[in-house]
Amino acid sequence: MGNSDDNTNLFYLTDSKLGPYAARSAAIYKCPSDKWPAANGQRIRSISMNAMVGDPGELTNVFNHAYVQFFTFADMNDPAGIFVFLDEHPDTINDGFFVNRLEEYKWGNLPASYHNNAANFSFADGHTESHRWVVGGTIKPAQPGGVGGIFDAVPPADFQWVKDRTSYKK
Repeated sequence: MGNSDDNTNLFYLTDSKLGPYAARSAAIYKCPSDKWPAANGQRIRSISMNAMVGDPGELTNVFNHAYVQFFTFADMNDPAGIFVFLDEHPDTINDGFFVNRLEEYKWGNLPASYHNNAANFSFADGHTESHRWVVGGTIKPAQPGGVGGIFDAVPPADFQWVKDRTSYKK
C-alpha cells in the first residue's frame, strides 16, 4: 500500500460513515494478529468490507454486474450466507472494501491468513466464522512491494468459497 494516508490516518475510520456506529473507535478495524507495518508507519486497519454490501459510491457494482449489490438488509435472502467484513491481506488492503471480479477467478484483493492459514469473516446476520485456506497459493506472506497484483486462483476452491459468500447472481 505504499505511503498512502489510508494506511495510518485514524480520521478516515473514526469519522467515516460507520464511525458513529462504532463509537468512533478505530480499534475494531485492526486484527491484533496483524503485525505488518505500512511503508509510512503502523497500519491502522486490517479489516475490509465486502464491496457488494452497502453503497461504495462511484464504484457501486462496477465489477460484478451479474451479481446482487445489497443496499439494505432486506435485499439479502440469506444474511447468514453473506459476509460483511473480513481480514484482508496486508499487501492488498488499499481501500475500505474487498472486491474481486467474481467470474474471473483471479485474486485482486486477497483474504488474510493471520490465524493459522485462516481469515475471519463477519456475516450480515451477526455471526462470525474463521475459514482456513486449502489452496497454498491463497496463503501468501506479506512482502515489501506487495504480493504481485492480480493472480490466478488455481485451483479455485478458496476463491469459490469467498465468491459464494460475497453475493449471488441476479
